[in-house]
Amino acid sequence: MFFKKHWFKFLLLAVALISAIVVWVLLGSLWSTMEEYEYASETGAVADYFNRFAQGDYDTAADTSGFPFTERATREDYIRYLKETFGSDFSRLRFAGRDGEVEGERLYNIYVDTTLLGTLRLIPEEFEGRAWKPVAVVEYAEPVKVLVPSYASVTVNGVESLASDRTEVASVQDEDFKPLEYLLSVPTKDTYVISGFLFSPEVFAYVPDGTVCRKEVAEDGTIIFTVPETAEQTEPFKTMMQEFSFGYAKWIAKDGKFSAFDDYLDPATKFYQDLKKFDNYWFTAHDGYEFRNVAVSDFSRPAEGLFAGTFIFDHVVFYQGEEIVYHTTYRLLYRNVDGEWLLAGLTIL
Repeated sequence: MFFKKHWFKFLLLAVALISAIVVWVLLGSLWSTMEEYEYASETGAVADYFNRFAQGDYDTAADTSGFPFTERATREDYIRYLKETFGSDFSRLRFAGRDGEVEGERLYNIYVDTTLLGTLRLIPEEFEGRAWKPVAVVEYAEPVKVLVPSYASVTVNGVESLASDRTEVASVQDEDFKPLEYLLSVPTKDTYVISGFLFSPEVFAYVPDGTVCRKEVAEDGTIIFTVPETAEQTEPFKTMMQEFSFGYAKWIAKDGKFSAFDDYLDPATKFYQDLKKFDNYWFTAHDGYEFRNVAVSDFSRPAEGLFAGTFIFDHVVFYQGEEIVYHTTYRLLYRNVDGEWLLAGLTIL
């Protein structure tokens, strides 16, 4: 009696229940389909790649990258590269895909606003349920060219440079001592090309006595190393250069004798022979002189037993109440002969 009275309500309930089951099945099927699509899609793979980063998981990217880790490009460097390339704010990333150079692969440029951060390769293969394996496109740092005295050692990030870094190109002769090739073996500089790093390495050079080389960077980016004087050599070298330079200037101006600086000269050099023949008769007569604004710079030791330095001063000559100022710069070349430093050459700059 009850059923007959309420049969219509039971019918509606049954229809509603069946409809709910049908909808649930359809939604489950749709969700499964969307999930499968998401896992199969390129953008899904890209999004998942950065979702891992957002959760602090860089290990998966490093371990599945296929990158050839070395002592110069370590796993830690690779992770650092990912962090510095793509940053930490992954909520604003935009993707733009295109065909890759390898057939079947895709390349996705990664942007924040209009700024290109980097690029991902999408390799078509099964990867944790996905149809694409994303791998960051990594670029090595530009090779570093180094020019260093042949007797110096080079370190890269604190490690002795590899023999393979040293190029087969002929060594470069030291410009200071090249005019003395008739007398001695001209010191040379070797070329190194440091490569294989993800970040520009720290490059240093030092010589056997422990002195760290002076570093300069040329306009083309080449690192040029020179060997400065040691702390113990600084004052003696300055004294030698000053005593010769002042004695030489006085002799040229007829205010001193050749014998006053003769002992500083290397008698085996052409420079010495030319000085002995030099006639200074042309210098204008004057009433007095003095030296001002003395400076010493650019010490260099291109090889054991050789050094060069620049001596700068003003040679002031007094004549009839007036001052005539000669701004003078000498590049002086010395070599050690039987334990004594002797001047082997001079260039007026």
